[in-house]
Amino acid sequence: MEQRYGIVGCYYMKPARKRLEILFDEYSVFPQKLKAYESNLQMMISAEREFSRNAAKGDLGVRVQTNAISSVTEQRAIEEIMIEEFIGSEGADEDFIKDVEDAEEIMLGIRELKLMKMEYETLRKNIGLISDRDKEFYLPYLYKKKDVCDLCEEYGLSLDGIKSKLRRVRKGITLGMEGFMREYNEDMTISGGKRNGKH
Repeated sequence: MEQRYGIVGCYYMKPARKRLEILFDEYSVFPQKLKAYESNLQMMISAEREFSRNAAKGDLGVRVQTNAISSVTEQRAIEEIMIEEFIGSEGADEDFIKDVEDAEEIMLGIRELKLMKMEYETLRKNIGLISDRDKEFYLPYLYKKKDVCDLCEEYGLSLDGIKSKLRRVRKGITLGMEGFMREYNEDMTISGGKRNGKH
């Protein structure tokens, strides 16, 4: 499917192994990444809905004030709330974007956002299952508060020793993710025919 906005598919189209690498590497900032993705999705929906309204009025490219709402600010605020609710409901009411040209891309974006949240939350829970000792060692590195040199100095281990310990902890967390991460086709069906969210 040809996509116009370039944000949709940047995550789910990657192999499960690569997505897990992204989750680990960007773990400390992933919540902000989720917020940024959702914000971009909101702007995408808003732009498409406005274009659709203008096209219906035969006034392409010109913003048209609708109904009896006199305040443009109020109109935009209501639109933002409606879009937030649409995304929050995971696109339950598809009539909201029925006249939008890129409705399919928007729905893929909503499902991709859901997937990102699910996989991040699953990783967070698996990290919570490691021992307190491993948390004390690994979390400062995961949150990028300490690098390998800091850990070498703190634990009195060689660089190879620290890297080996980091790999061991990460491998244990990764094992807990096996069976959850899936491979996705371009239309976001799971390889094997199941739909995202139907694990």
